[in-house]
Amino acid sequence: MATTAINGTSGNDVIVAHPDASYTAGRLVFQVSATQAQNGWPLANVLINGNVVLANVLITADARQGQTQTIEVAVPNGPIESVMLQYLNDIVISPQEDRNIYLRSVTLNGHDLPLASGTYFRQDMSTLQGQDEMAWNGYMVFSGPLVQAATQPGLSNGSAIDGLAGVDTVLYQGRGLDFGVGATASGLSIAINSGAFEADNLTNVERVLFDDRGPYGEGAAASVTGAGAQRAIDGGMGIDTLLVNGSVWNYTIDATAEGFSLTHNGAEGTDLLVNVERLQFLDARVALDLDGNAGMAYRLYQAAFDRTPDLGGLGYQMRDLDNGLNIFQVAQNFINSPEFGATYGNLSTGDFVRQLYLNVLDREPDAEGYAYHTNNLDNNGFTRANVLVGFSESPENQATVIGTIENGMVYTL
Repeated sequence: MATTAINGTSGNDVIVAHPDASYTAGRLVFQVSATQAQNGWPLANVLINGNVVLANVLITADARQGQTQTIEVAVPNGPIESVMLQYLNDIVISPQEDRNIYLRSVTLNGHDLPLASGTYFRQDMSTLQGQDEMAWNGYMVFSGPLVQAATQPGLSNGSAIDGLAGVDTVLYQGRGLDFGVGATASGLSIAINSGAFEADNLTNVERVLFDDRGPYGEGAAASVTGAGAQRAIDGGMGIDTLLVNGSVWNYTIDATAEGFSLTHNGAEGTDLLVNVERLQFLDARVALDLDGNAGMAYRLYQAAFDRTPDLGGLGYQMRDLDNGLNIFQVAQNFINSPEFGATYGNLSTGDFVRQLYLNVLDREPDAEGYAYHTNNLDNNGFTRANVLVGFSESPENQATVIGTIENGMVYTL
């Protein structure tokens, strides 16, 4: 295929790469909320073409407080006939035992699937069309022309992009993990892993921004505004990576009320970053999602091992979370590790709880808290992974850790 040449002007340019490319390695995103019952929050599976692609997602966004939670999976190559959310665990034991899932939106490759187009197949054999409340075990199914249209493949040629002078940014549809980024003699080579377009060759491009909404111009959240000494970069939904063509030591990262500021220590000025989760410098990677996967992985390390995570270990656990494992599955991986086994393996339930108090909260357990956790482990079906997550995500642990990670976390892959 022929290569398209794109040249920037002499100033600061924003270039949208392949704005019309529709690729099969996209994303399926459910926005949901829930209500809690006596025995916990709802659990759900995500299915594509009838196959489970993400299992046992715990939904803890409280609908009564206006909270929402994102459930996001990669869409595999090939035609998509149906996408489903399966509700697993609303077993009504008594009138008090009731939990619900509420769908707020569904998008496939950036295309909205209207909630009214879904069909709810309940466990009690009833079928409801267009209902966004899942009040019983069953499947919420989206299929037909709307789903098929959102996965039509499209190809685009590779591009030679020269930003020329200034500080230039290239925007891509899709999260950074879906792309291959390599160095060339003149700059960078970028291609999507699905092969939807040939590799782009970037020259004189200082920053690359990935986003996983839909085609740019149809509601994509990635945007760069402003010029000169200060720009605002909004990554929108998903996990976005900003490529910075320089050393991390030449920049200062500071938390702001809206997100983070990225200041070049020389003459380039400051970028204001909103909804940008990761920074990739020439010599380091920095995670900014303190309330997201990176923050959860960091706090799990602190809770489990009472130490700062090593850079490779932090990156490994972040990648598992980015790829769809939930926090309880990652916590179980910690528990299965030799380091965890050496510290906790032979401890009784009570000693295990006491050790968590010492590791995480640096104090002996109070009587009420001790009884609560030991009772959950002995009588209420809680696993040690459940309790570990409870400690790692507790307000007390978050307050302890925030001073260390508030300006980002360095990690390696």
